[in-house]
Amino acid sequence: MPEKISKIVTLAVVVVFVAILIGLLFTAKKISVAAGPHTVKIAAPVAQPVISGQKVFTVQVASFSDKVKSDIVAEMVQKTGYSVVVVPGTMPDKKIWYRVLVGDFDTIEKAKACLVEMQKLYKGSFIKQK
Repeated sequence: MPEKISKIVTLAVVVVFVAILIGLLFTAKKISVAAGPHTVKIAAPVAQPVISGQKVFTVQVASFSDKVKSDIVAEMVQKTGYSVVVVPGTMPDKKIWYRVLVGDFDTIEKAKACLVEMQKLYKGSFIKQK
């Protein structure tokens, strides 16, 4: 019985922690992390021929060095109805960042429609070409 109580208390603490993080994300005007404001670097598009029907565009909503924060943002974005994935990427300094990516689009117009919605959540969202 004490083991069950311990598990319940641990779960309650985790739920409260996640609720606090979500509250911070909703009330913040800028995405911020413990070390300061988060800056999103815009990747230069790579010129490639587009084959009809190929999914070549996605929207990057945010990027965090903390996987928990990226997962929380992904859950919020998923509620908008778009497909969302969190993709880890290793930076030149060997640090891993977790990118929150939304959708696979075959046209820039579809990607722009998604971008408009995502910028309501995070102004730094941008379109990436795969």
